Amino acid sequence: MVAFSMRKVPNRETTEISHVLLCNVTQRVSFWFVVTDPSKNHTLPADEVQSAIRQNKESSEVDDAEDKLENMGTIANSIPCDSLNMKGGHVNDGFMTEDERLTPL
Repeated sequence: MVAFSMRKVPNRETTEISHVLLCNVTQRVSFWFVVTDPSKNHTLPADEVQSAIRQNKESSEVDDAEDKLENMGTIANSIPCDSLNMKGGHVNDGFMTEDERLTPL
């Protein structure tokens, strides 16, 4: 979402996911991130990144699927979970460690 938001800002259309760096990732999903500008080899100011994310969220008010819980599914034991249309689960390589394994439902 961060890279996508940055692409909508003028002069940042070439922002890629590899330009978003996660730092100090912990088991409790605690981390901070920076967005780099490869053309100048430095990080972008936090206010520019925050502004891009805010603008992206505001522009997607029509598609407020999160507020309507359209992206949620419920399984037999009434525990909400993300809906997946693929077998074997979903792997986010940015957060996966070598010893993690997916357990099929």
